[in-house]
Amino acid sequence: MTLNSSIIFGGRFIRVHAAIADMGDVVVCFDAWHHAPSLDGEPFGLQYLTSNNINVVSVKCARNDWYQNDEILKAIEVIDAHCGSRGRIGYGSSMGAYAALNFSRHLSFRRVVAFAPQFSMDQKKAPWEDRWREDMKNVPFTFDEVETSSTPSGILMLDPMNVRDRLNAEKILETHNLRLVSLPFAGHIVLSYLGQTPILGKHLPGMLLSGAPDIRSFIEDIRDIRSSHSTYWSQIGAAHLKRRRYELALDAVDRARKATFGEKVYAEILMDDIASLLRERDRRAAFNNYSLATK
Repeated sequence: MTLNSSIIFGGRFIRVHAAIADMGDVVVCFDAWHHAPSLDGEPFGLQYLTSNNINVVSVKCARNDWYQNDEILKAIEVIDAHCGSRGRIGYGSSMGAYAALNFSRHLSFRRVVAFAPQFSMDQKKAPWEDRWREDMKNVPFTFDEVETSSTPSGILMLDPMNVRDRLNAEKILETHNLRLVSLPFAGHIVLSYLGQTPILGKHLPGMLLSGAPDIRSFIEDIRDIRSSHSTYWSQIGAAHLKRRRYELALDAVDRARKATFGEKVYAEILMDDIASLLRERDRRAAFNNYSLATK
């Protein structure tokens, strides 16, 4: 049976859906960054969690402002009242993971499961974080509290090869009691990487609801399938390409195109980039050889 959801808060910038059936714990989900953010569409985590009979509250944001708007505190008050005495778990990816950590104290989360969160979007606090600078150009950092908040327990999952994500995690772990789980070459959108395999559905409920999730089994499952994941090989190919190791990059991207799991779009883009660079390299080599021969 799937739980039925309703809108419990509706503003200009924030909309909150809830589906709560019993006195069990509630997973509070925060939506991530979107190319075209909107309050319409499927709320993050709602369908998956309700189909698994897990109580859920899902927060959508109309702008990519990292929930730095005047409606968020009122929305949090409504969420707090709606959850009542139930235990709460925060859950999100990237911008949503930042929000789960940022509002952990306000919502009394007993646990947070955060995929590649930001420490802050304020350049003064996190000068390395410049990926969404345009989105944050005119946004005031009114509710930017990750560094002063804390989380009793949970999981922080990221790709350690992503330098910005790694720097964010180092700062977050100074005040948040989270278990760090590293997934090399998963890319920034770790949740998408996992969602393109059967692994997420197998392990996510335990990560969210269990005080002692089986992380060892999760890591073993990841290691079993990563060589069959397109993103894994695409990220390796991109790393080789950055160092101008074109043949190694070509081999990795070819594996990405043939992989069982994951989307192939990034692999195709990389393949075009490598082919273009190889043509330019060969053109320069031919020109240099011609120049030497005619001296």
